[in-house]
Amino acid sequence: MSPAEQPSAGATASEHSGRIWFVDTGSLLTMAVDPAIEAEVLAEIGSDTVVIIDIVADELNVRAKNPQTAALAATALSQLPAAWQQLSTARYVTLEDIKDVQDRVADGRVLAHDKQHWAESVIIALCERSRTVRTRP
Repeated sequence: MSPAEQPSAGATASEHSGRIWFVDTGSLLTMAVDPAIEAEVLAEIGSDTVVIIDIVADELNVRAKNPQTAALAATALSQLPAAWQQLSTARYVTLEDIKDVQDRVADGRVLAHDKQHWAESVIIALCERSRTVRTRP
C-alpha cells in the first residue's frame, strides 16, 4: 500500500496532502487482524484520498463467502471508512494493460494462478494510465 502523488478530481490542495492511497486486499486484511495496525495505517493516511478498486472489493466479498476466511474478510469489509472511494476500473485499464503489468510484477517467475498479483497489477496499470490522461484546468 502506498500513495500516489496526484490530487484527486475536484479536490484542492488545502483539502488534503495531494496523496491518493490505493489500498490492496492484503493491507485491508492486515488492518482487520489488529486494531493497533489499523490505527497506525489510518493515522498515516489521515485525510488523504483513499481508493478501493473493484478488484479488491470483489476479492474481499469472495473471501467473505469462504468459511476459512469469512470472519476476517467480513471484518475488513465492515471497517472500510465511508469516505474511501470505490472505483470501477474497467473504463480506465484494459486486460492487456493489466497482464503486461502482471508479467512485470512476476519478474520471470511462474504465476501460481492466473489472478496472482492481479489487484497490484490493476493498481499499477491505473497509475501508469494516469500519467497519460490530461485533466481540465
